[in-house]
Amino acid sequence: MLTMSESKNSFIAIPMSEFSVGLPCPVDLYVQLSLSKYVLVVRRGERPDQDRFDQFRDRNLTHLWVTEDEYQAFTKQIVLVAGVAVLKKNFSNTLKTKFLANAATSVFREFETIGLTAENYEFAKDINQSTLSLIDSQTSFQQILDDLNQCSDDVVKHSMAVSVLSVLISSQLGWESKINIEKVSLGAMLIDIGLKQLPKETVSKPIMNMTPEEVFMYETHPFRGMEMCLLLGNVPDDVVSIIYEHEENIIGQGYPRRIRAFRMHPMARVVSLANAYVRLVLPTKNNPVPKNHREALVYIEHTQGQPHDKEAFSALITVVTRQKLKAS
Repeated sequence: MLTMSESKNSFIAIPMSEFSVGLPCPVDLYVQLSLSKYVLVVRRGERPDQDRFDQFRDRNLTHLWVTEDEYQAFTKQIVLVAGVAVLKKNFSNTLKTKFLANAATSVFREFETIGLTAENYEFAKDINQSTLSLIDSQTSFQQILDDLNQCSDDVVKHSMAVSVLSVLISSQLGWESKINIEKVSLGAMLIDIGLKQLPKETVSKPIMNMTPEEVFMYETHPFRGMEMCLLLGNVPDDVVSIIYEHEENIIGQGYPRRIRAFRMHPMARVVSLANAYVRLVLPTKNNPVPKNHREALVYIEHTQGQPHDKEAFSALITVVTRQKLKAS
């Protein structure tokens, strides 16, 4: 038995749903007996089968635990598995999206517990490349949106949906540079990493239930995300700008700086619109009754007064209309 006092590291909980059956386990896995006691149940290198995981579930275990210093090894494996899964022709796009969402959830958990590091930033880039491959397979945005609804982490499913939609809008605008599309996709996926620095009890609240102080703190997340990237040192400036400006809009009513169109980065204008749109069509704690695609477009144009880049909004309309036809 291993106790917290015997370990040099804290432990991180991993939901049972994130484990891949039959693969060599890259880390030692533990069951938590109490707040300070853990028992080793799977050794590094073992290949636990479905029966083994079923036994854990039969004991009403929802999570297994890994020490913090080994967590990146687990993340590395799940990111690699997701990349392989996306290339499998016999895998459904729903299954591919599930693998990608699990990998992104693992990486975002690292942002929360370890911070942004060179290694988990590379993991995020790998997930981003796999996401672009999924989009290239002609999967409809609606299908990806439906599949992401199975993801339990609101931040992950929102960020991935914004990433996919931002790519579709950029392509519709005629942006042909592969490097620029990759930056848009990666920046969109990382827009909410700053939320991982905020207290969980604040982020878990619907915004309408936050105190003014909590709203102020929540609205610092673009700045926090930008700081995390600047401290890392090797994040492209375009990606940093997307993260910092994704809550701004062209009429200066966004945050954190209330800047207008001429000061916004062109990529951030696209991601800002995608962010606003996804917020309306995905069910979350802040949006328990999501709008359909037409209602969301009408809401942005008429209720909000269309506070986003006009060319990007026209491209969004085209994308949504085309994607609806593909999905039907």
